[in-house]
Amino acid sequence: MEANLYVGRSLVTVEALHGLGGVGKTQLASEYVHRRLDSYDLVAWLAAERPSLILGQLAALAPVLGLPPGRDDRAAAHAVVAALGRTDLRWLLVFDNAIEPRHILPWLPRTGKGHTIITSRRRGWNALGAAVEIDVLRREESIALLRTSLPAIRDDVAEEIAHLLGDLPLAIEQAAGYLAATGMEPERYLALLRNRTEDLLDVNQVPTHDETVATLWDLSQHSLHRASPAALQLLQLCAVLGPEPIPLDLFSHPDMLPEPLATAVTDAVLFHQVVGHIVSHSLATRSGDDSITIHRLLAAAIRRQLSPTQREAATGIALYLLYRHLSVDRNSHERTARWTRLAPHLLAVTTDVPSDPESRALAADLLGDASVFLGRSGRNRDALSASARSLNLQEELATADRDKHLPGLTAAIINHAAGLHTAGRVIDAGEKLRQAVDFSRELVARDREQHLPKLALAVYDYAVHLASIGDRDGSYAASHEAVSLFRELVARNPTEFRSQLAKVLSHHAAKLIDHGHHDEALALSDEAVAAAREIADDINAGEPDLLPATLTVHALHLSAAGRTADALAASAEAVTRYRELAHAYRDAHLAGLAVAVGHHVVHLADTGRTADALMLSEEAVALARDLVTKDRDAHLLTLAQAVFNHALRLSAVGQHDEEITYSDEAVRLYRELATINPSGWLNQFAETLSRHGARLADAGRHRDALNAFDEAAAIWRQLADRDRRTHLPRLAASALNRTKALMMADRHVDALTASAEAVTLHRELLEADPEADLAGLAYALWSFASTRQKAGVELEPALAAAREAIAHFDQLAQETDRYDDMIDAAVDLVWDLSERLGVEIEL
Repeated sequence: MEANLYVGRSLVTVEALHGLGGVGKTQLASEYVHRRLDSYDLVAWLAAERPSLILGQLAALAPVLGLPPGRDDRAAAHAVVAALGRTDLRWLLVFDNAIEPRHILPWLPRTGKGHTIITSRRRGWNALGAAVEIDVLRREESIALLRTSLPAIRDDVAEEIAHLLGDLPLAIEQAAGYLAATGMEPERYLALLRNRTEDLLDVNQVPTHDETVATLWDLSQHSLHRASPAALQLLQLCAVLGPEPIPLDLFSHPDMLPEPLATAVTDAVLFHQVVGHIVSHSLATRSGDDSITIHRLLAAAIRRQLSPTQREAATGIALYLLYRHLSVDRNSHERTARWTRLAPHLLAVTTDVPSDPESRALAADLLGDASVFLGRSGRNRDALSASARSLNLQEELATADRDKHLPGLTAAIINHAAGLHTAGRVIDAGEKLRQAVDFSRELVARDREQHLPKLALAVYDYAVHLASIGDRDGSYAASHEAVSLFRELVARNPTEFRSQLAKVLSHHAAKLIDHGHHDEALALSDEAVAAAREIADDINAGEPDLLPATLTVHALHLSAAGRTADALAASAEAVTRYRELAHAYRDAHLAGLAVAVGHHVVHLADTGRTADALMLSEEAVALARDLVTKDRDAHLLTLAQAVFNHALRLSAVGQHDEEITYSDEAVRLYRELATINPSGWLNQFAETLSRHGARLADAGRHRDALNAFDEAAAIWRQLADRDRRTHLPRLAASALNRTKALMMADRHVDALTASAEAVTLHRELLEADPEADLAGLAYALWSFASTRQKAGVELEPALAAAREAIAHFDQLAQETDRYDDMIDAAVDLVWDLSERLGVEIEL
């Protein structure tokens, strides 16, 4: 403004400052006057919100300009304007809070050595001079303004307060004044602001302001109502929506709107005028040609002024408008785009759902759909919140009429369980899924054809849950049932349920591998990929990530079958497809891309492409870190897996110092996961500890290695107590690792006990499974003998163990020469022990 208004300019200059009430137009003009007061001989501040009073304020300047009193205020005002055009005085007129240009135009001097500033909430001042729109503060300015009164406020608290106040200067100033005057903790104020925004609008502890945020826009709304009642109706509907841009085509259903707005939306020109009234009053801003945005505090002030009946009516209309737009059957990309724009408004509307059962049932259904969309978009916290709200509404409805609302309640439970599982609340998710399966079976007993889809989905989700907590048998049985149920559904309707069948087939293939049925698993996986390819060719299928997700899993099955080249090709295709999806919709597909890249790293390594694997592994870690910054609970596992695999890749190229850094991080991440979900991740935590211990031992950090092995051994014992058959191999290996670490740490007595345990466990393992690794027992026997040799105790059992170790190593050496060194070491050990015992032996 100072660049345009400067003394000495030959032409009279007009500067019009317009914008939303509360953005500081008056304060900006006042600050200019304060700074440049010495540059003017005459400064007049004219309150212009009531045009009829402008005359009297101008007439009062007559004596200052040496003019005689006029016949009336109008004549005197005209004389003052004419005198300003003739005088050599340097003058400044400020018309504050002007309504329309026509009210000001007659009172603008055309000549003279002066300047005029106009402040207004209305647009349309360009014909009079330079028009400058004043916006809200930048975020850093809002935080700085808060800190003027609250220097110790935390950064995150200041950031969120500024966000919730929409960076509106008046609101920020009043919040700072209120906190300073009351001594309230900013954290407490923030909690109130989150939940009771409307109640805080009347707060005012700033002496220089008479208005509060609650009354700030009253005059503009009254003016809008006089100009266009339909515009006020539209503004009130927008007020119950979110602060994000509102698509104007949302209001294209006249049968759902009140008059006169219903008539206005049927005529494009008339509706354009209605929107124009709102924008010209600075009560909204245009966001492109097809949407408008309402400031969040203006919306709160409007809602506060509505009666309960008006508010419920507006919310009900908005809810049904959203339903009309979100329920239209569009192709995948159109549906995603529509949900992206409207989901914020659905979440806003459903914070205060109308009391009638129909609206509450509709809100529950839409919130359930929103939770699915938000989850697919990577917004897992929002998805969990939406599913919880949906479930609360369905439970309320089912309490009143269980028979009618049990289907909706069951669907809501399934949705919420998925959100709980993603958030790491596995136990809670399992309880909900058991309930969903029971309810679904009850519904199928009533009407199998109608409710079979719910049962199939509930059983499949329960199978996934059981797999996540390590219940292999339970997961196998549930996934087997899910396959049968979805095959029945596809037989009825080949298109509607084919994507779900592909997912179930892929999952059950993994369960088949767990139970040793490799050929059948690969056949199912092939079928899943074929179905996913067919769906990928259908643009309306709505499952753009189904094929890359299925290919990622299929590559694992191919690798397990020894088809490493095919596995690499499938994995590469999955990564390529995810990159294309993430390029268009990064947030929605970043998680899938991170997982696919992580798996592709393994397949590259399996085919000997070590350098490529290392490079891609770095990308996998970077993608996972990006995900965790957005939602740690949902993506912590992805990061743990990426970091663990990167440590493996570093080991493969001999970068051992950096490997230990990543291995240590992997231990921390899996420890956190095991704390959240012991059933699902305790065994992987123990695996990570064991590997980390081995790396520490290689680096000569024997005591640190021993600590890692000790902790891992304790976990394996705990797991083996629950399922000895599954965890005995790792428990036996753990005992052998501890033996080596104890020897390295010079704890020979403890090593004697550990080595004896290692031999016992490996013998048990071979008795249970004759096909188990014989090398483990051979190494355990050698360690048993070696520890006793070094301790000088129990030499006879040591000699027997060493001779048995030679026999086993010799048997193993029939197939490979990798055990030749161990045979030589064991022979040397036998000779030494026999000499100590004074016995002669033959080898």
